[in-house]
Amino acid sequence: MPPEKERYETEELEDQLQLKMSPGPGESDLQLKAKITWEGFKLLWAVLGAIIALSLAIVLFWTLGAPRASDFGSPITADSLALYQKASESFSQHLTSLFEQVVVKVLLPVLTLLLGYVFGSRAGQSES
Repeated sequence: MPPEKERYETEELEDQLQLKMSPGPGESDLQLKAKITWEGFKLLWAVLGAIIALSLAIVLFWTLGAPRASDFGSPITADSLALYQKASESFSQHLTSLFEQVVVKVLLPVLTLLLGYVFGSRAGQSES
């Protein structure tokens, strides 16, 4: 794509965005900022709800799906106990890894971003 055409398309998209972000008829700039802040606040609660729901699901799965010592033989021997410990450790490690990959590395940064946006935009509104 030639640079002139790309620049034209970028300017056109920028103009469309400015038009969408401009206040509508009978709507002030402050009302528009409040509306955008409210949408960020709703997103914040959605991400927080997803973190809580996923955390509860992992804890529930951990309590209900964890291997039991009785699963490895009725009379518990040293070999069955070693197998139980290995299986239990593997199960816990898998769930910890899942929690870390989804909640800590994805949802927590998004939550932090939204918290900064919501409280930063509120601080900007109170100053102006």
